[in-house]
Amino acid sequence: MIQDIEPRKFDITFKDMKPKNTDYALLFCEEFVLMKQPDGQERAAEFLTFNELNALEEVREVKKRSTYLFSIDDNKYFSVNIPKEKEMDCRKKVIREGKVLAWISQNAFRALKEKWLGFAGITAVQINRWFLNHRYCGRCGKPLIYSKTERSLICENCHITEYPKISPAIIVGIVDGDKLLLTRYADRPYKRYALIAGFSEVGEALEDTVKREVMEEVGLKVKDITYYKSQPWSFSDSLLAGFFARLDGDNTVTLADGELAEGTWFSREQIPVNQEEIALTAEMIRYFADGNDVFK
Repeated sequence: MIQDIEPRKFDITFKDMKPKNTDYALLFCEEFVLMKQPDGQERAAEFLTFNELNALEEVREVKKRSTYLFSIDDNKYFSVNIPKEKEMDCRKKVIREGKVLAWISQNAFRALKEKWLGFAGITAVQINRWFLNHRYCGRCGKPLIYSKTERSLICENCHITEYPKISPAIIVGIVDGDKLLLTRYADRPYKRYALIAGFSEVGEALEDTVKREVMEEVGLKVKDITYYKSQPWSFSDSLLAGFFARLDGDNTVTLADGELAEGTWFSREQIPVNQEEIALTAEMIRYFADGNDVFK
């Protein structure tokens, strides 16, 4: 899955610190990140150091506006949002030392050759998106300031503390004997088969979310809800919890209006498996298709 970057070690522990020239700078233009790559090879993109960024006339002195994000092994990563008047065109490409500087969208992080770079990039996007969406207090409108002791934003007037947005959500593989229910979305760019998924509501336990989402999306009842694994999914600011559940009763699928385009039962031998996909839903599909006992 996307977070499985061993043997590299990811450390999200908060630190109030300033960057060194050898640290990595994730320069943001809205939700685009400036990276270097061989011309035309987006999947080989790499992050820039502050030394490399400071060489660019448009973004000199960026260290003064940086915020610590996390470390991977001994490498530290910081976010930088350049002022509006200095923003470079998000589609602009410049040759630097034989490589192209390009603005990379968040979707590109799913396909980088170095998987750990993709995880680092999208995790940084989530944290930075939280920064951008919480510049001002939602109660009094005054600017929020960075905490010096934890990863939070504080209103000095209202004493409100804002923490990073993390939305709990479930993914559930519905099992009927030797069959698994696969679905396809009706209105999303992702057109491959997936499992039922949805966000938790206020006051819900995750198991209750499973039951509600299954009934809402495909009109089925489930039992024997069994936890599988979890996954941070920064593309949607989510923390995903994966479950398998047995069908409880009739297996006739009734699709919710507009949510899903398809809901089909597949035997293990029929399941279309995607070996490259880094999402929890794909791993769960592979796990069932490989013949594992998902209720052990």
